[in-house]
Amino acid sequence: MAIDLDKQQFTVQDVLACCPRLEQETFRNWRDREIVILTAPDNPGRGRRPLFTGRDIIQVAAINGLVRLGMMVGKASIAWAMTLRPRLIQLDMGTASDAGAGLALFHDHPITGELMGLMTSFNQDCPALEDDDGPANLIMVLFDKEVFQTIKKLESIIETGTVPPPKLNYTDVQGEIDAMFYEKDDQGRKVRIGLTHEETEELQALQSNSDRRREQSSRYLELTDKSDAEAQRQIAARMDARNKE
Repeated sequence: MAIDLDKQQFTVQDVLACCPRLEQETFRNWRDREIVILTAPDNPGRGRRPLFTGRDIIQVAAINGLVRLGMMVGKASIAWAMTLRPRLIQLDMGTASDAGAGLALFHDHPITGELMGLMTSFNQDCPALEDDDGPANLIMVLFDKEVFQTIKKLESIIETGTVPPPKLNYTDVQGEIDAMFYEKDDQGRKVRIGLTHEETEELQALQSNSDRRREQSSRYLELTDKSDAEAQRQIAARMDARNKE
């Protein structure tokens, strides 16, 4: 690690700066409820500010990220303790396998509702994703990447006192969306996967309707189901080809 993650040197405002959309009141509530277990004392003394470590901020950022993805805050705290914190220790000690590629997967047990967590790597095959009987609804986190990004923010705070604004290249994001849902037809036109150019234009027209009208449209459901089925077929074919290599 580039900085001492155990040195108490970061303020509450530094914590919030590293955790998008986290409000100070929410952070205080998490501390009171022990959603996050941090090194700074609740009452450091009159006239003294609580100071947090880099490890504290990585914990808060990880839990905040899971909550923003829709996980209940109590389960996000369990996910940290069960799956993410051990990975951070491995990264810190230099014993992590495939460092930089850590991928955390979370889902609820289908019967008990208990949170299930798995740390794997996006550079390796993952049976949990390939098993037809495995969970279909997952929360996936590129945890190693999240750790390194948080550390960069902490380094910026130490050097400049601020966190640089996030860099979001809309063109890159749109490119990823296009790769997931669109392809080119034989005339080089962008079409929804599995649909003709005319069907794509029809679907786009239906998408411009209000949510309620769109959901009530059997044609909208027919086109989206057709496209989704072809997209899933292509994904399965790519996975099958990779497994045969």
